[in-house]
Amino acid sequence: LMKCEWSAHVREKDGVVNSLRLNEGIEAYICHPKYSFFVGVSVSLRQVDESGLPCDEEKSILDELESLIVEQLVDNMLCVFTSVMTAEGSRDYIMYTYAPQQCEKILGVLNETWSHHDIQFVFQEDPDWDVFKILLD
Repeated sequence: LMKCEWSAHVREKDGVVNSLRLNEGIEAYICHPKYSFFVGVSVSLRQVDESGLPCDEEKSILDELESLIVEQLVDNMLCVFTSVMTAEGSRDYIMYTYAPQQCEKILGVLNETWSHHDIQFVFQEDPDWDVFKILLD
């Protein structure tokens, strides 16, 4: 089972506060040829504070969503969960997979059953993990 060992970073860039959680437990997987598709799952926040980050009530709802994502995509090693980025009223879950079609089916069902947010997702081939590396800048 892949462990999620999170480190939290809050930064301000051009007046925008962004909160980034990085999974420190994925060293062995970064740029792994098996996990060559980027998966981005995104939700628009409903209740934000003045810095554009979620208020406490929404935080716990987002934690619930994250647990479902981990349970359905990460615990079975379908995806490597790299990071969570929250900024300007949206939260993005950044993962890599070898089975984009399977992930798309799972996320489609999750979107139908999850009532709190509209879940959007994108897939792209990214063998060098460029999306992830941009986050680290």
